[in-house]
Amino acid sequence: MRHLYFLIATLFISLPVSQSQQTHFVNYSATAGLQNGTSWANAFLDLQTALIAAEYGDEIWVAAGTYFPSDSTDRSISIELKNGVRLLGGFIGTELDAEQRDPVLYPTRLSGNIGDSTIQSDNSYHVLRGRGLDESTVLDGFVISDGFSIGSVNLNSDSNGAGLYLVGSSDLTNSRPLISNCRFEFNQAGGSGGAISASFVDSDDPFMSQNFVNPVVLHCTFDHNKADLYGGAIFKEGPTGGNDSFLVKDCKFTQNYVYALDGGGIFFGQANQSNIILKNCLFESNTAHGGNGGGFSLPSYGPGGYTTDLILDSCIFRKNIAPEGGGFISDGLSFDPENVVFNLKIRNCLFE
Repeated sequence: MRHLYFLIATLFISLPVSQSQQTHFVNYSATAGLQNGTSWANAFLDLQTALIAAEYGDEIWVAAGTYFPSDSTDRSISIELKNGVRLLGGFIGTELDAEQRDPVLYPTRLSGNIGDSTIQSDNSYHVLRGRGLDESTVLDGFVISDGFSIGSVNLNSDSNGAGLYLVGSSDLTNSRPLISNCRFEFNQAGGSGGAISASFVDSDDPFMSQNFVNPVVLHCTFDHNKADLYGGAIFKEGPTGGNDSFLVKDCKFTQNYVYALDGGGIFFGQANQSNIILKNCLFESNTAHGGNGGGFSLPSYGPGGYTTDLILDSCIFRKNIAPEGGGFISDGLSFDPENVVFNLKIRNCLFE
């Protein structure tokens, strides 16, 4: 019996101690307190400090106001999303529960306008960046604006995703953060993805394993974003995989613009073996100036031997402009067309 007691005691000692979720508070206008992020009274002044302190499973509550990636003029610095951390905006700074916040009445802005406020050319290349973020990672309740992915000597990554630049990770099969209740506006990319670039190819690490990047985008607005090449608002590159999907639901795409090529609202690149769902979305007054797909563009991608599914459910396409496919286009091109299957379902949609 003595040996049994010793075994039980040893098991209890050796079990890992689970850390409870912590909430970190950020309020740029806080003037008193310890400024250690433990409460609204002791809130951090800076969002970057809170992200450094946060660990997997934590939340960060950010009060209304404007926050920048840096207080310097270094355009390469971004707000780095942290895996497993829930980043929530729209607080007035007195709430006891996240459900009490109101991002519309109390907007929390993440802005790339770090230099001269009257020009864009000195703005951050990316307001936000994220690498290898799993499904417990959340960005909710923010206005993301004034990213400017033009002018860097690094023409690969710094040309895409002026608002948010997402890439996969070699140690995570599927990067799937939740982006919800956000507004992306006045972001501009010299490459692709004015508001968001989500790519399975990390141009800074071209030898990395190409894992899936499938953010879930809910209740978001994309307005007045621009790109030179593809995807005025969103550039989604890479397959979803047969068992997953790329979901955009309850979102609005208005007055987004792509200059040279395709996808005024969204461009889907290399979407072989993908499940794409656009549900209850509005595409209005988006433009693909020199290419195709005013609302969005989904070109087929070869070689063949794959199936791509696209579902448009209860969407509105209105006043979008392009040389071909004002509402949307899927051009059907492939290196091996006999082995490509493209399934399209359109339910309860309006094209006007």
